[in-house]
Amino acid sequence: MKQQRSFPTILGLFVLIVGVAVGVFLVQSNQNLTTSASPDEAPSGVKITNITDKSFTVSWTTAKKVSGFVSYGESRSLGQTAGGEIANVHSVFVNSLSPATNYYLKITSGQNAYGDKGEAYQVKTTQKLPSPKKNDIVFGTILDTLGKPVPKVLVIVNVTGASPLSTLSDTHGAWVIPLSTLKTSTLSGYASYSPKTTLDIFVSGNSQTSQGKILVGNAHPVPAITLGKNYNFTDVKSPSSTTLPKASLVLAAVNLPSPAPTQPTPKTSPTLSPSPTRVPTPAPVAKSRLPNVGDLTPMILLTIMGLSLVSSGFLLAKVIA
Repeated sequence: MKQQRSFPTILGLFVLIVGVAVGVFLVQSNQNLTTSASPDEAPSGVKITNITDKSFTVSWTTAKKVSGFVSYGESRSLGQTAGGEIANVHSVFVNSLSPATNYYLKITSGQNAYGDKGEAYQVKTTQKLPSPKKNDIVFGTILDTLGKPVPKVLVIVNVTGASPLSTLSDTHGAWVIPLSTLKTSTLSGYASYSPKTTLDIFVSGNSQTSQGKILVGNAHPVPAITLGKNYNFTDVKSPSSTTLPKASLVLAAVNLPSPAPTQPTPKTSPTLSPSPTRVPTPAPVAKSRLPNVGDLTPMILLTIMGLSLVSSGFLLAKVIA
């Protein structure tokens, strides 16, 4: 009689265990489907540049055009946002910050938030510094393989031992960076360089990249860069005013004189700073993708089914007895 009683009870427990396991599997599968990130939306080549006492720039690229913005704050809870433009080259200018303050930030690309290996990125603003003693700019033009200007391409420049600077090319493919605002890698002051210092240039856009090197003294302007090609301009001298690329014409339109070959640091050129007008309207923080009560329905139903079978087993055992 004990064997007859135990059989339905064991069967009910078996069904209960299977039901719970299947329910957990379905819930986890559904959660993975709703929170998995598309590789085309994942940010690539994340850089934090143009760090000052009041601002910094966060840039990255994506395989396809998606909405991207930065969530940031003085604590890991973040709380503020900047950016929101739909593009595949993103450059978000974060300003109105406090000097010598550590900030946490995450990038929201498409429907998912990204950090540095799961944690928030961190950046510290500089202490308040005096204005640079000189006005020195570097500039150039970005072209495609057909020789046409490429807008909204990310351009990053740097010298050894310094914190990088960046900008986006304009509608004419022209870019301008105030090299005199270059700071040391420790952000304790302005970086030192000379006309013979090698300037590293990195360009990214349209799913292509380019790299180049040029002496600072010959970077007024930098020869035109074609996306997808790498260059070594260290032996190239600065061209005369009659052979300047299109970038110099754009600069002239905003009252920036074209420097002569013997004047790598024009004293009359104004310092250009990242313009807050380039910052798109902040987008709302992406909604959380935590599973709702409906996601647990399969598990609840199967659990109830298992309990029902257990009860039936006990009743059947009692009847048989």
